[in-house]
Amino acid sequence: MSDISKQLVRVTVTPQLKRFLGEHIRLGNLLTYILMLAGIIDRNRKIAIKALSGASDDDPDLKSKLDQVDEDGAVSALADHFSLMKEMIVCRAVDNYLCYLTDLLSVIFKTRPETLRSNEQIRIDRVLAHNSMAELISYIADKKINELAYQSMTDLKRYLSDKLGFDLFNGDAQERLIIEIIQIRNLLVHNRGKLSEKFLEICPEFEGNIGDEIKLGTNQMFEIVNSLKLSIETIDSLAQAKYNLTETVEFEFREPFMSIRPDSIRPDLA
Repeated sequence: MSDISKQLVRVTVTPQLKRFLGEHIRLGNLLTYILMLAGIIDRNRKIAIKALSGASDDDPDLKSKLDQVDEDGAVSALADHFSLMKEMIVCRAVDNYLCYLTDLLSVIFKTRPETLRSNEQIRIDRVLAHNSMAELISYIADKKINELAYQSMTDLKRYLSDKLGFDLFNGDAQERLIIEIIQIRNLLVHNRGKLSEKFLEICPEFEGNIGDEIKLGTNQMFEIVNSLKLSIETIDSLAQAKYNLTETVEFEFREPFMSIRPDSIRPDLA
């Protein structure tokens, strides 16, 4: 089991980015813990077998028993279910991405209320239900965020560009990648990971046919998680500069995302 050295990183970030990074790290820690726990269980089982047998390391019977641990031990059981674990990580990573966008919009709307200007009407009784302008702005901001939450990523991008002059993606390639990642998450959640006609219409470059099941590789999982993180860090930096978001907090964490590679425990976890 080969560990990857994790470096301590201290940064000053916006509160919404801190929340995103906190969840990002939590996912990595969870996966690392599960992998290490499975490895420790098998290692301790082998230690117990050797101690109880009293045989030398080259004893054929002992070697057979130790090999059996590799075949039916905790790591082997984990390998049988690792595809589900990868799907869970991807789904949570996408949810974390979308939550960050909601947090960011809330901050922008409430600190820069002029961004809420529109021709939309609001009932007088709703206006009078609030005791201050700040409360009213918060209400309108939350209402707009709830509306945007049900829009597609393409529609959200268009809204931010047209209404706020803010580019959500750093070019067409990143836009296609993020939209594909979100659509993969939607398939995993709503269609048991099977390709649908709608998915292939939205992501025409994706290889596969209707009804095919998405198979996430470990490297693909890492690429998805890291792509979402890179996108959020770029968005946060641009938003800070454009909207003068001055509130920051100190944040300390360790990189990389995981301290152990799954395939270092067992090749078929790759």
